[in-house]
Amino acid sequence: MRIRNIERKDFENVFKLVTEVFEDTPTAFNFNEIPEIETFHILFENKLMMLSDGSSVDLITEEDGRILANCEIVRVDKNTGILGIVVSLDSRRDGIGSALLKKALLAAGKSGMTRILAEVSSSNRIGICFLEKNGFQEEKSAQTEHDDSDFPLKKLTFIKII
Repeated sequence: MRIRNIERKDFENVFKLVTEVFEDTPTAFNFNEIPEIETFHILFENKLMMLSDGSSVDLITEEDGRILANCEIVRVDKNTGILGIVVSLDSRRDGIGSALLKKALLAAGKSGMTRILAEVSSSNRIGICFLEKNGFQEEKSAQTEHDDSDFPLKKLTFIKII
C-alpha cells in the first residue's frame, strides 16, 4: 500500500471510486447524482490545479494499481481547510482511511493550515464515527436540507485543530 499525491493518470480509477461510494452513500457527497464523466474530468482537472498551486492537499492510497481511497483538504482561507475523504467499500475499517487522513493532515499543517473542517450528514453514522475516531469534534449544526424523498437531512460540521 502506498500513499501519494494524486496524478493525472489516476482519473479513471478515482472516477470508479467516487461512483462506487456514491452508489452506497450518496449523502457523503456535495452533488445529488454522479457527474457525467466529462463533468468529472473538469472537477478532476481542478483538483490537479489546486494541488499544483498549493491551495489543496490531495492524496490517494494505492495498492496493486487500484485506488483504495482519496483524501483532499482544500484551503478556504489562510489557516482553514475543508476535508473530503472517500474510502472504497471493501477497504473500510482496515485503517486505510485513517492512515491517509493522518498524512493529509500532516501535509496541511506544513502548508500553514491549522483548522480543518468536515461536513457530514447526520444520517452518515460511519462518517461521523470516522471523524470522531480521528480527533474531530462537532462544531455546529448546519442548515437542514432535504433529499429526494423530502426526508430532512441535518448536516453536521466537525473541526480538528492541527
